[in-house]
Amino acid sequence: MHNPKIDFGLDYRNVSFESARPDLAIQPILRGWHIPLRNDSLHRSFKVGIISVHGGGRDRREFLSHTDYWVRNGFEALLYDSSEHGLSDGSGIGLGFGFREQFDCAGAARFAKSKLGWEKVIVTGTSVGGAAAVLAAAREPLIDAVIAENPFYDYEPFFIKIYSDILGGGSFGGRDASKYGALVTFLSKLMASVPLDTYIEKLASFTRWWIGASGQEGPVHVVSRIAPRPLFLIHGAKDDMIPTSHSSLLYEKAGEPKQIWIAPKGRHADIHGIYLDEYERQVLDFIDKYVLHSPSVVG
Repeated sequence: MHNPKIDFGLDYRNVSFESARPDLAIQPILRGWHIPLRNDSLHRSFKVGIISVHGGGRDRREFLSHTDYWVRNGFEALLYDSSEHGLSDGSGIGLGFGFREQFDCAGAARFAKSKLGWEKVIVTGTSVGGAAAVLAAAREPLIDAVIAENPFYDYEPFFIKIYSDILGGGSFGGRDASKYGALVTFLSKLMASVPLDTYIEKLASFTRWWIGASGQEGPVHVVSRIAPRPLFLIHGAKDDMIPTSHSSLLYEKAGEPKQIWIAPKGRHADIHGIYLDEYERQVLDFIDKYVLHSPSVVG
């Protein structure tokens, strides 16, 4: 993927806006693409757009393959790099696992309504971006709807799953620790003296502290606050990184209106690629049913 013009013939402009971090006086600047409607787009009586939140370690291009059907069906698009990713500002602290990214998403929604003139804002995200979308909508009333693909329901279960996958094969996946520097060597030696389950739990708690989320609520604790705005959860049954149980629990805790689709052959962050037509139909039906005919919040 390159950009909207090269890949799909879509005009776009570079935009920048501030995150909405409550802990910072000077906000990170986020950079992305605004994709307006084109002449053959479906005409709507008001401006509605879709904001995409990419997964960890990715960038704005992760949702680029979605933009053509969004624009064809009358939705503008805002694709941006989360802080610490792509061309957006970062301090080298790294991935926030959805916690810091939720404030980037809130900043994007404020920008879309105040500067782009969108009357309705739909946020869609995948993986940690899906979790960030849920967290953002729970705190930011300018978000009118959420489509979250394979989100996790809370930090520790997600971290424990990741670290179990990495470490379960032996010392850092069976790798020769000495090749990866002093820190990995130290952690590998520490593993030898601490039971693996205990070590992973402590590592998960440390990671939550590192991203600034200690004492903060995870997606499962706030998802009910999205209602009465609509929520669509999408998850692949073959997801080997975040099990479908995460979306199932979020669905259980969410208020109405809500919808869930478990794609039988879907893998992590690759449901659109496997179920192209059905994915687009389900998203468009959800938007038509729950978003286009409900009141909006204009910033």
